[in-house]
Amino acid sequence: MADKTLGMQTASTAQQWYEGKQEVFHAKNVVLYDQIPNAFLDLKDNRIQGILLDEVYANYYLAHLAHANEYTVLSNKKVSQDLFAVGMRKGDVTLRKKINSALKLMQRNGELRRLNKKWFGVNSNYIAE
Repeated sequence: MADKTLGMQTASTAQQWYEGKQEVFHAKNVVLYDQIPNAFLDLKDNRIQGILLDEVYANYYLAHLAHANEYTVLSNKKVSQDLFAVGMRKGDVTLRKKINSALKLMQRNGELRRLNKKWFGVNSNYIAE
């Protein structure tokens, strides 16, 4: 990306990582977007040459593009991975138990894997502790 323009979402973890102490790569120019779909429009029209975003989101957007085969998702193990969480107030013990119970049930009955495959194109049944 040394001579290319890279897009990413404003205030995203991608932007934080890119502007942090990472030494994986640097682009000639960076364009920040309020919404990732706008970055995909610019990528399609060759105003940028790449988008830095979470692989799950990249696969999701590509799965819904008419010409997804014209794009490639590149992964790099040197780039940190994000885990996602459900946030709630500390005092919501009952809500936390219900959410954890529902996630574990979805994991056991295969629903979590089915939803991950449908919406994110990822064959995952993983729940972090």
